[in-house]
This record gives sequence, C-alpha cells and structure tokens, in this order.
Amino acid sequence: MTNLGLQKRRVRVALLLVVLIAVLLSGLVFIPGVSTLSNSLKVLPAEAADASIKTGSVINAGAIGESTGTISNPNTPTPTYTDIFPDDWFYEKVIALASKGIVNGYADGSFRPMRSTTRAEMASLLMRAKGLVATGGEPFDDVHGTDWFYGAVVAVYSTGLMNGTNQSHFSPMLPLTREQASAIMVRAAGLESVADIQEQELWLQGFKDRRIISSWARPYVAAAVKYGLMSGYPSQEFKPAAAVNRAETCVLIWNLLYGEIKPLSSYPV
Repeated sequence: MTNLGLQKRRVRVALLLVVLIAVLLSGLVFIPGVSTLSNSLKVLPAEAADASIKTGSVINAGAIGESTGTISNPNTPTPTYTDIFPDDWFYEKVIALASKGIVNGYADGSFRPMRSTTRAEMASLLMRAKGLVATGGEPFDDVHGTDWFYGAVVAVYSTGLMNGTNQSHFSPMLPLTREQASAIMVRAAGLESVADIQEQELWLQGFKDRRIISSWARPYVAAAVKYGLMSGYPSQEFKPAAAVNRAETCVLIWNLLYGEIKPLSSYPV
C-alpha cells in the first residue's frame, strides 16, 4: 500500500470515530448496561420517596392503641417476647403497653408474665402510664436517690396514688397485693372509695373471703368492684393478700388507661 493510500485510510478511520462519538453523545445509541442521565435517571422529591410510609397500610398485630384499636405509631415495631403468645388472655394488653414504652421485658427476651409485680415496679408503671413527675425529697427510709425506682416512688407518693407500708417504709421489693392494687386503681382513676359500710358489704358479698380483706382496704376493694376495675376468681374469692403478677398488672393498667370505667348495673352475688 502506498503512503498516499495509507493516509487516506487513516483519515476515513478518524472521520468514523468522530461520527461515532457524536452519535453516542446525542443519546441515540443504546449500550446494554448503561443509560443516559437525561432518559433514565429521575430524582424523586422527598414526599414521593416517603410515599410508602405515608400511604402504606398498617397491619394490626394485636396491639391496641389509645382510641382506634390499632398501633398508634405505624412505624413502631410490635414488641415480641419469647414467653407470651397471641392466644394468652393478657397478650393484647401487654403488647399495647409495651408498644407505648409503659412496660418492658427482660434482657433475655422474656416477659415473665406470671412473675409477681413488686411495689417499686408498680410505681414505675404508674409514673409512665400517667406521665407523673417526681417532686420532693426522700419520703421513706428505704427509698434513696440512687435507687432506680426513686423517682417513681416519689412521684406516686406525692400525687397520693401510693402510700408506704408504714410511715417510714415503702417496702419497694415486696410483692404488690390485690387489695393494695385495688386502692391504687381507685385513686388513679379519680374515683371515690365506698365509705358506707353497708354499701361495702353489698359490693363485696360475692366473695367468700371478704372477711379477711383488711379494714383499710375494704372501701377501695368495694369501689374497684363497683366500677369494674377488679373482680374475683371463679372460686368466689377475692384473695386480697395474693400477689399481683405482671400479666394482671398490665391488664389493670390498660383498663385504667383505655377501658370504659363505669359502675356496674347491679351488685355481685
């Protein structure tokens, strides 16, 4: 090939390269695996990017919210525990309170529903449920500023929801009894205790063990029964000195916050 022919060939190759580059830049040629910015890259506004959160349906997994019957915040995951299940009679109320941060489980993933609730734990639950604030100093000899339950005990005592077991002791680690719980529920609901002794007897007449209810607790137990806050056992006993377990405590708190509190239409028999 002569030098002139070689030069002409180089010119033709150069021209072809120029044309090919121009075509690529114009977006007229599709190359697999590559897309031009002008045709395929779309920048979504923030509202559209978040549309799946705002418009997506929320599945009710058993938690009961404040007024709608569903989880109040759809972005809050439903708590799960290794030892409670959807067919447990207390399940929905435990999950509802846990979803709102009122009650917690244990580090091992359990809830331990049958474990007794201590007085300190009840104080803590009430503080969260009612949004109480601790005001004042140390009201009891066995409650100190370094205790995890200190603020809760101060809050429930200063608001009159819980008292000590005597003038100087709160007994935070003792189990909460059913008659103590009845007094707390009545106070927390803003109800009056049943002061009249004859009316007390009418509301308590359905319990075979009513005679062993402490005298100070009888007005509160009667009121708790009257307003449906507490009831007895199939054995027709109230079991006033029995400890309240964690499952029962959650039901009590849920009923206090979201239940319909009104007097029963008739005395129990």
